[in-house]
Amino acid sequence: MLSKNLLKDKLKWVIFDIDGVLIDVSKSFDQCVLKTVEYLIPNKPKELTIDIIRKMRNIGEFGDDFKITEAIIRMIKYNADFEAELQNGMLNIEHIREKYPGLEFNPQKIVEVFNSLYLGKNTFAKNGLWKKEQRIVNKRLLKKIISLYKTGIITGRNKVELKLAMQIIGIDFKNNIITREYGLKPDPDLLYRIVNKTSSGLYIGDTQNDKKLVENYNKKYKEKFKFLKVSDKNNINSILKNLL
Repeated sequence: MLSKNLLKDKLKWVIFDIDGVLIDVSKSFDQCVLKTVEYLIPNKPKELTIDIIRKMRNIGEFGDDFKITEAIIRMIKYNADFEAELQNGMLNIEHIREKYPGLEFNPQKIVEVFNSLYLGKNTFAKNGLWKKEQRIVNKRLLKKIISLYKTGIITGRNKVELKLAMQIIGIDFKNNIITREYGLKPDPDLLYRIVNKTSSGLYIGDTQNDKKLVENYNKKYKEKFKFLKVSDKNNINSILKNLL
């Protein structure tokens, strides 16, 4: 945790991730991964749990849940040990594709099923799972932060999913928004597109991939941008209070 004085006195920018930071997605994206695997591989192993999915997202550098889902399907095909892979440093989809080659269907099928579950289109789901998402961040605190700092968003959501998130949060970030159409974390240029070159900023995320984004930015542009990871002990509202 950065000191309160450092946060208040040195920052100009506060950039947010959305999922797991501003919004609880445990009943949406987590379930979409699980249900997509179940749809494409009916006899999924009992070892695949929501906890495994969250660990893959938190530890790995997959970029999005489509790649996490693909990684899981590839591992199931080879009867891989999920926990062992996590302990051995399973980092990204390139590693998984090389270690577990061959996929019986086009990866685009994963995207189609996943999006149908999330958005509620076609025949896979009557109601999109996005409707189960809930705001985590205190709306009053967030409005205050927006009034005090330059703010922005870097998210793995696309533009359609972003609109749904803004609807849930109840605040529309009109400027300085990077969605997956621009690229995926941990590409440092995503952060550069918003802040240019500066050390006077903070990115708030919830995964190793978010941390890697800031590390890559600092390495490439020789800056000292800061990163804070939200957790049960260091939740978003506590962080925002320290910024006031």
